[in-house]
Amino acid sequence: MIALATPLFDLDGTILHHGAIIERTGVGRRTNRIATIDGSSAFQDRGYSVTDQTLNINFPNISFELEQDLLRIISFYNELYLACELGFFLVQIDGYSKSSSAGGLRIMIKEQLNGA
Repeated sequence: MIALATPLFDLDGTILHHGAIIERTGVGRRTNRIATIDGSSAFQDRGYSVTDQTLNINFPNISFELEQDLLRIISFYNELYLACELGFFLVQIDGYSKSSSAGGLRIMIKEQLNGA
């Protein structure tokens, strides 16, 4: 289950969906490898941040009403709150895509709010 909500009060600014499928991409550390003169390499490890992740949320068999609600929220708000099994986040919508019967959101995490 996911819940998307606008940061400001909006009567139509909340979406709850039980059939959404979430997949994470970009999970890793901030590392960099640099070639050295002697033929070896040097590594820089700048740690891990939850904000490096991108979430793809897929809505199988998306209804017309849900799609219109998503498009409305995306067009009016640059930030949203997302609650799901991974945590509670402040997010930015990167894009929406639609196939024949499914819809998908690409979401960039700005901040994890539940402190995990």
